[in-house]
Amino acid sequence: MWEAGEYQHAAQDAYISLSEHIKTKAGSHLNERDLVAQVFKPEPPTPTQSRLYFPGNPADKNWQSRQQRLHLLAQGAFAGIRNIAVHVKGAWSERWSSLLSCPSLLDGLMKRSCGPCRNARDRP
Repeated sequence: MWEAGEYQHAAQDAYISLSEHIKTKAGSHLNERDLVAQVFKPEPPTPTQSRLYFPGNPADKNWQSRQQRLHLLAQGAFAGIRNIAVHVKGAWSERWSSLLSCPSLLDGLMKRSCGPCRNARDRP
């Protein structure tokens, strides 16, 4: 799609693929923004809400900061970039290409997470 200049469709497909990957890894029924808002929360999981955490000590300030950044980045990407790709009509130019780096970044970060964690004992 990218080579054909279908930048908007490339962005849509990237976010759909990322959402499905996160959904599968977390074992969640949620989608897109609701999904990332739940699964990357730094707070302990509940029996009905799994989490994907980075390995490490959740009591450590660096771990907390990294997990919080992932949580906020994922929500912003799905709310601010994915929604534009899906809902804003019109031709996209190659200048939008930088927006595709965000799902790649999220995918790389998500692959470093362990999980799913379904209760506080499962936390890293």
